[in-house]
Amino acid sequence: MMTGIGDLHHPVSTKNADAQAFFDQGLRLIYAFNHDEAARSFQRAADLDPKLAMAYWGIAGSRWPQLQRPGQRKSDLSKRTTQLRKPWILLPARPR
Repeated sequence: MMTGIGDLHHPVSTKNADAQAFFDQGLRLIYAFNHDEAARSFQRAADLDPKLAMAYWGIAGSRWPQLQRPGQRKSDLSKRTTQLRKPWILLPARPR
């Protein structure tokens, strides 16, 4: 865990305190425009709680094309689109 990057906390649907801490760290890093480190934090949260949809949201958001990265490759965009869909896969099916 990194220190000195604030204390922003956004509760998510996990009972794993470490997953929550890594999610919060990822969110702080996104707001600091440190997208690569944010992606690693969100990935760690997902590793600790694979059903934590917000961790996948964070991965996708931190890996989405940024204004500072105009030379994104199409293969990167495809991978990020897949990551963005992951939280929706975790949702329970709605009765019809």
